[in-house]
Amino acid sequence: HTHLQVNGSSAKYLEDVWDMAEVVLADHPDAPKVIASLDSYCKMLMANQEPHSRERLDSWCQEAGL
Repeated sequence: HTHLQVNGSSAKYLEDVWDMAEVVLADHPDAPKVIASLDSYCKMLMANQEPHSRERLDSWCQEAGL
């Protein structure tokens, strides 16, 4: 994703990605919010062709109130 533009089709590349997250986070009280935040984080990275970093993810989650 850092070398090719997704041209607004990031949702296509993330189809079925979050199914397992729902299972893993089943007991987490904010599971839907966590999954939505991770989804928007990944879409942002793809749209901006930016690499993932722990620091960036931490900042994203803090901004989302997680």
